[in-house]
Parts: sequence; structure tokens; C-alpha cells
Amino acid sequence: MIYEFVELQKVVNRKTAECLQTVHAQNNGVNNINFSSDGRKVLSSGNNYFLNEWIVGEDFNEERTIKAHNDMLTQVEYSPNGERSLTSSLDGTVKECLVENWSCVEIFKNNSGLHFNGCSFKD
Repeated sequence: MIYEFVELQKVVNRKTAECLQTVHAQNNGVNNINFSSDGRKVLSSGNNYFLNEWIVGEDFNEERTIKAHNDMLTQVEYSPNGERSLTSSLDGTVKECLVENWSCVEIFKNNSGLHFNGCSFKD
């Protein structure tokens, strides 16, 4: 199946437009999502400091919520092998973390006072 988020909080099958699950990840909407390469997990963020990880399935269960930054997240992404994540934020940082235990392995700080609008792993 191919999934995408529609109306900020619905997971639908893109081919059939069937709504598979309504997600209540954030009280104020979902701004960013990223599926793991195997399609079994999803990272999401909203208008807050938190990163949510979801297990894709019948109930689309939330697995973990992590306070990732000190301001709103602007991008979330799994690495191609699913072992790491990148998040960027209005706090002027990009963080690379191990997904297994969410320990931060590197923080990139923008010291010019500007924030990062996005981040991506290079293939």
C-alpha cells in the first residue's frame, strides 16, 4: 500500500483514497511526516517542539513522543536505513539522532540567528 497524509490528520491509501486511520498526533495539526524506507514507521511533527513516531498498522499506534527541540520543528526525516533521524527547527538547530534510543549523535547549530527550514540525508 502507498500512504500519504491528507487533511493534516488522516492516513489514506493514495490509490483508492480510502481513509485508513485518523491520527491525533498533535493538538494543533501535523506539519511534517516521513515514512521509514520499509513503510512500517512514520515520524510526524506539528506546531510544537515534539517529534512523534508511529507504527503503521491497523490501529496506527503512537510508539514514542520525544521533545526534540526548543521551538517548532520544520522537518522530520528517517535515514535511508531507518537507523537515524534528522529534525530541523525554528530554534536554529538540526539534530541527528539514533532512532533506537533517540540519543542525539550530532547537533548542527546556525549561529547567525536564522533557523533551518528543512534537512535531508544525502543518498
